[in-house]
Amino acid sequence: MFIYDSLFARFASSISHYGYTRICNIGHYLNIDSAGNVMPCLFASLRFGNALNKPLEEIYMKMVEETSKLRDSENLKGRCKVCKYRYICGGCRVGAFELAGDWFAPDPLCNYNPCENGNNGIG
Repeated sequence: MFIYDSLFARFASSISHYGYTRICNIGHYLNIDSAGNVMPCLFASLRFGNALNKPLEEIYMKMVEETSKLRDSENLKGRCKVCKYRYICGGCRVGAFELAGDWFAPDPLCNYNPCENGNNGIG
């Protein structure tokens, strides 16, 4: 089970030399439900094929390619776009889509405000 914690992003930057790149790596890992459906995230309604009917490698490669824009921090909007943690966090893209209707909207579950105290959040 994967539990998303947007505040963990601050800690992740200190361990990036261990190969940790982002909190949300939607599409880089996969989940398979009991019916064989392959999903890029436990919380996503997206399905990229069925492991019982297609080779898993084929499904995975398609999923990685089709979710690449979701992992690109340059596509983020709102406060996530200006947050200094955007390259290691990126927020929960599924949460943004489910609650705001936009895959690139700010993570609605994140309490971090990059604009506090007049700081624009960059750097």
